[in-house]
Amino acid sequence: MGHEATVIDYLKADVEGSEIPMLTDIINNTPNLLKNVKQIGVEVHLERKLYGEYWKIFQQLECYGFQLWFSEMNPVRKLFFKVKGKIRSCCYEMVWARDRQW
Repeated sequence: MGHEATVIDYLKADVEGSEIPMLTDIINNTPNLLKNVKQIGVEVHLERKLYGEYWKIFQQLECYGFQLWFSEMNPVRKLFFKVKGKIRSCCYEMVWARDRQW
């Protein structure tokens, strides 16, 4: 699309459960796409069996200079459940900001 040299201030991804394939594809196949991105916002659909995969992606984002800047539960109440008396959600809004240039 010709945006390779364009600085992207905020990239938002809401891909309804396909976060791992999307981020893995970018990191493994086209990491230069992240070069001009300042912030990434992702709605993350957590599944316990995929925690390791998410952790790996979050660490890779850190390697590219991104730090987790913001995280909160998605406020849709029907997504809430309790674990050991605490309210949790299957979906979280997360934002990473880059703290350095490549």
